[in-house]
Amino acid sequence: MQKMSMAIGILLVAALVPTTVTMAHGSCAHETVHQYGVPGSADTTVEDDTGTVASPGLGAVVVNDSEDKDCDSDGVPADFDGDLDVGTGGGAFGHGPWATWCGFHQEVAGTVTVNDLVFGPTVSFVTGSGDTNSWVPDPLTGENTCVTDGVISPGTDPEGDDCLSDRGTGTQAVTCPGGGDGLLWVFIGGVDCTLTLVPPPPKLVCKNPAVVGTITSP
Repeated sequence: MQKMSMAIGILLVAALVPTTVTMAHGSCAHETVHQYGVPGSADTTVEDDTGTVASPGLGAVVVNDSEDKDCDSDGVPADFDGDLDVGTGGGAFGHGPWATWCGFHQEVAGTVTVNDLVFGPTVSFVTGSGDTNSWVPDPLTGENTCVTDGVISPGTDPEGDDCLSDRGTGTQAVTCPGGGDGLLWVFIGGVDCTLTLVPPPPKLVCKNPAVVGTITSP
């Protein structure tokens, strides 16, 4: 798919994100370079260190934390360190005012760069965030629970606060604020991609899908 604003409005993105508020462990440095095409997992997988995004237009993104150190010196190696640093189909970075509250390192600093091991910087990608102002509040305290409505769909979102960027390659400026889950999601396509609208649902078809590579947000 080339960059086309009309396509952005119809991309539906379902997200499962951390459901507990956990402050990031500070003794492990945050990782500005994440990997995609690497399912990897930590020795211990807990609810607050995994995330999944699926989209009929963009495919699926599954992210996880691969850190195997005892970041918080609690005697449990490989528990969550604040980074979802490996994934398939894309990645996710802590971003926006809720990143630290939701347990993620603040990583996004204005740009995202994608570099594929096979195709280099020519693979296309989209960044996005959901429920930037309408996250699910705790019923007792009213505080953010780091849970969104599970859909990133700027064209049909009832709250009107979902965001997806245009498709780009190489290094792209981050145009979306952080989501209510404290994350910026990165959806990676490939080379020579076209979004087909008929028959529905929309589907991104790439002649050369991305294989494995890095996503950097310095």
